[in-house]
Amino acid sequence: MLAVGNTRPEVQSAILTDADGGAIDLVPKGTVPVQCTGSVRDQDGYTDITKVSARIYHSGSSDGDTNGYTDHYTNASCRIYGGSAKTISYECTFNVYFHANPGTWYCNVTVTDTALSSSSLTASQILGVLMAIDVADGAINYGNLALGENTTLAGNGQQSKIVYNTGNIILDMNLDGFAASSGDAKAMSCTSGTIDAGYQRWSLSSGSYAKASSLTNGGVDIIPFNLAEQNDDAATAPTSKSLYFHMMVPQTPIVKGTCTGVMQFTAIPN
Repeated sequence: MLAVGNTRPEVQSAILTDADGGAIDLVPKGTVPVQCTGSVRDQDGYTDITKVSARIYHSGSSDGDTNGYTDHYTNASCRIYGGSAKTISYECTFNVYFHANPGTWYCNVTVTDTALSSSSLTASQILGVLMAIDVADGAINYGNLALGENTTLAGNGQQSKIVYNTGNIILDMNLDGFAASSGDAKAMSCTSGTIDAGYQRWSLSSGSYAKASSLTNGGVDIIPFNLAEQNDDAATAPTSKSLYFHMMVPQTPIVKGTCTGVMQFTAIPN
């Protein structure tokens, strides 16, 4: 009598990519589908394969770590399809968040058969740097100001904007205020006349016009702004910081009517 035992299944191939088949590119404030794909084989026939599972993780993490949005994801039941003879294909999908750590990521694929025998294979891929911001909606409205008056003297108070880090690295900020186009040396264009760039001010903290810093023609780099990326494994909301703004209307040259301008926020490397 001869009894032939179970044959351990094997993962023949594994490729880790995003939707376009290359390195993993994230999107601001959202998720992207990342896939680990390939084929598995069982000498006892593909129908002997019961499950394919996979884990993807950052190089600073490890295969057995707990799941976290920045560094570790698990798909316990991958799609298997197209079986023929001893081989069947698999597809493991992970929705990876915008703040996942940049660098090398690994996919560890495990195939299991009816006898609970299993084997694994690991693939790697680069996840790119994402530098991105979002700014809260709404205009910066300084209200009514008389000639020679600033927002503090008028009692209008400062205006503020919340800046969100919707990427995966720490960043600084460039602020550029202009009337029509960057470099026009104007903060605002009014019904009659214009206001020079330096009369508009910014600050990292709440305070008065006198304590705020003037914007300069062509913009100013705020270094360090130090808006860190979201690094909480359990969080999906972006981190944020506030910027504060003041305005003054000069005595001369005289301006009249309604004034409008543009405030441009640009993320720059930390």
